[in-house]
Amino acid sequence: MKKLFLFLLCTLPFLYPSAQDAAVFPPQLIQQSIYAKKTTANIVLDGKLNEAGWQTANIVTHFKQVEPFQGEASDYATIVKILFDKKNLYIGAFCKDTAGKKGVRVQDFRRDFDYFSNDLFGVALNPFNGKRNATAFQTNLFGALRDLQVFDDNIFDREWDALWNARSHITDSGWSCEMAIPWKTLRYPKQKTDSTTWGINFVRIARRENEASAYPGFPRSFDSYRMGYAALLKGIEPPPPSTNIQINPYWVNQLDNKKTNRPKNAKIAPTNIINQNKNNVGRLLPRLFFWLGMYKTQQKTQQQYKWQSYNCITHGRLHKGW
Repeated sequence: MKKLFLFLLCTLPFLYPSAQDAAVFPPQLIQQSIYAKKTTANIVLDGKLNEAGWQTANIVTHFKQVEPFQGEASDYATIVKILFDKKNLYIGAFCKDTAGKKGVRVQDFRRDFDYFSNDLFGVALNPFNGKRNATAFQTNLFGALRDLQVFDDNIFDREWDALWNARSHITDSGWSCEMAIPWKTLRYPKQKTDSTTWGINFVRIARRENEASAYPGFPRSFDSYRMGYAALLKGIEPPPPSTNIQINPYWVNQLDNKKTNRPKNAKIAPTNIINQNKNNVGRLLPRLFFWLGMYKTQQKTQQQYKWQSYNCITHGRLHKGW
């Protein structure tokens, strides 16, 4: 009897798959489609979604739980709408909560706030629709910004800070948010037709009960950046991609408090504005000439771009199309 018990104990794990393996379901064979709507009205970014364009936009709902009960309908309903114009892609969401203002949880206003410690709504975009890379934008009910890039599903660049904006609004029945993502912030291919198709995922965290929900949904062992589980965003008409540059000038000085035996009338050499390394002058001059050249170029195109330059440099590398 003892031998039979040991035999069953050793063979049962192979006969029945583990809960973790059963939880990983494959992507849908036919991806769901989401249609954005073009607007000509001015969108005031205040998180309230009360402009006329939002009232006629298509609705995305039926979020599914990722945690704690994977695949079940979310206990916290979420409604998403998408608009666009010549400059921006707009994402609007209303995150219902029966507890109202008392039910929401948020930590702070920091950029790139902690993902699991806040009520959160986010979107992940895959403009090339290659199902491998994602550009994610997330906000909480204070309108704080969190963004990152994901490559090959598991390489995360959380240091990437894009130029975009978001605002949130808290009500007695939940909270809402508006995101304005400039086309110039996104990298996408040049389309041959007026409209194009992107991959898109939505995620929401209701921190009060640690519920994570998503649309169209993904396994709990993955995350919202797995674009193989994404829906298709259709109907958008982005402008032709272009090279865009963001310049962040800065000034660094050095203060030396060391006492020396220098005579009172001796001349003091000016402090190096970067540091005392002799090679810094060679690095500083090209940057200075580059900045002056870009300043002159921006002056020529000031009327066209109204001094809006968008993120194109990541870790010192220039990317075309950002």
